[in-house]
Amino acid sequence: MRTADRGQERKLISAFEKAFKEGGYTVSKTKFKHYVIEKNGIPEKIIVRTSTDRWISFVHDGKGWGTLGNSDIDGVIIVAYSRERDPSEICVYPPIPRAELQSRFDQARAAIIKAGKKVSQVWVRLDYRSNGSVWNTAASGIVADLEPLARYPLNPEAEPEPQAEDSQGEPLRSAQQSISMIVDLDEEERRRITERYARDLDLDPRRLQVEVRLTVFR
Repeated sequence: MRTADRGQERKLISAFEKAFKEGGYTVSKTKFKHYVIEKNGIPEKIIVRTSTDRWISFVHDGKGWGTLGNSDIDGVIIVAYSRERDPSEICVYPPIPRAELQSRFDQARAAIIKAGKKVSQVWVRLDYRSNGSVWNTAASGIVADLEPLARYPLNPEAEPEPQAEDSQGEPLRSAQQSISMIVDLDEEERRRITERYARDLDLDPRRLQVEVRLTVFR
């Protein structure tokens, strides 16, 4: 159960956009991982969930679901690596109705609470698994019965990059020099940044560490 890093996330979201555009949809981004997709004159408000280990999560604050409980959202699109270990492809799945997915996460959260655990972030496996562990078993199999809309190679062969040379055939100078430093934030600034990105990423703020780096190029 882990979140994708920035590079992985960018590649997964690009795969979603490519798949749906190739499928005849218009794809309009409204904010981070929130889109309106439209085909045959029918628009849908969707959110994208990405996964590199075949798990996805949503946050429940004890009173209700955050993004998952938003009735303005029609569906959830999952983009994931093909396997938890040694994946070779990115799989883009068709939209899942938000209410249907919320019901599955309600089931998972109820099982976790029954097991005596208290969590705000609920994780559910994309594939079926039943090994007795509440984490692995509860409501698992989100995409087990779904055929991906598209599959893309995870690491397509790239052409070797030519060595950059100047007019005399000599290697170019190394990258521009810079000085980098960590910027101290006061508690109010740190709280504001944390809350902003926790909301955008639909994460528990306690799982975020804020670090601002200032780079000066010379």
